Amino acid sequence: STPPMNANVTFQVDLSKYTGSYAQVNLNGTFNNWCGSCAVMTDANNDSIYEITVNVPANDTIEFKTP
Repeated sequence: STPPMNANVTFQVDLSKYTGSYAQVNLNGTFNNWCGSCAVMTDANNDSIYEITVNVPANDTIEFKTP
């Protein structure tokens, strides 16, 4: 069989101890050309853990950063 070309990866960031202010939490990386605000993370259950699932190339090295 052929290995998958892409994989879904869920990124999470825990901001429960963060004391600063922010309007939006974004995920940026090589997989979205460091786009700025095009990958908005959400906190659906209001636990201060923001997440997003991104489809990335399988077997590839990626770099990323959150706030």
